[in-house]
Amino acid sequence: MTKEPLVRLLVTIIILLSIFLYIRSFEQSSIPLEGFQNSQAILTAVPIVILSLSLHGTSWFLILKALGVSTSFIESNYLYFTSLLARYIPGNLWHIGFRTIMGQERGINSDISMLGITLELGFTVVTGAVITITGAITSKIIIQQKFFNLILWILALGLTIGLAVAVFAKLREDKMSIQIEKSTSLISIVKQALNRLRKFPKGLLIAIILLFLTAWIFQGLAFFLIVNAWKTVPESFLLVFIPVYAAGWLIGFLNPLTPSGIGTREAIFLGTLPSLISPTVVLSSSMLMRLTGLIAELALTTVYWIILRVSKKQKGY
Repeated sequence: MTKEPLVRLLVTIIILLSIFLYIRSFEQSSIPLEGFQNSQAILTAVPIVILSLSLHGTSWFLILKALGVSTSFIESNYLYFTSLLARYIPGNLWHIGFRTIMGQERGINSDISMLGITLELGFTVVTGAVITITGAITSKIIIQQKFFNLILWILALGLTIGLAVAVFAKLREDKMSIQIEKSTSLISIVKQALNRLRKFPKGLLIAIILLFLTAWIFQGLAFFLIVNAWKTVPESFLLVFIPVYAAGWLIGFLNPLTPSGIGTREAIFLGTLPSLISPTVVLSSSMLMRLTGLIAELALTTVYWIILRVSKKQKGY
């Protein structure tokens, strides 16, 4: 067995072990994942989560195309969802390195991969912030001022992390190994991504933005449905749940210490939703939403892996 298969095996074991420990953390918690009053709501939420993730995969494919990468839709989605599973490794950002390495194996330059990942994360954060702020203005929860406070938390946390990243990038500028047009600065990577973004065709740019916004809406809808598995919530409050979910996901994503921001997201939900549902339902719904997302990611990864295997066999590879 060559070195490459050994590395692949080791990486696979690490990811599977991380996912196993992630699931075990739910089992060991005191958060109940039973006592549903409406299991049909969960069954409805699952395909919506799969659809929202598929929109992210499609966005990744379009970003690569805009950067001049010649790859198939199936290949790019397999790359996206397989690397996404690395998010469950403690550290929360391992998927960036995994996607870059996997991309190199498929002929995608590491510089281009980093540009694509930077743009994808940028679209995710910006559209999520738009959903959050718009929801704060339009939702009924605004009356209680809780969402105003939440927005202030997001802005303050974002500015703090942005400043920390800028300082870190400056201190490490001579030591970073990623080079894009002879620059090793993280800030320069962002600048290069913005320069490339300006060259995107307007129609394609609008399509990508709409895909990200739609994905956020579907994720919020899925979370709303999962909550309804325990307690029926009026449909008029859907405009509350969508931005709350986006805000919780964003702040959880900015926390690099825990897999998928576990704990941080729940803290945001507990700070905003108990006026509508009990804390127990909040936590149970969040945990079940996480499990649903994991199942959807595993399912999509498996589907694209099978399609690629069948395609390669048909081509005689």
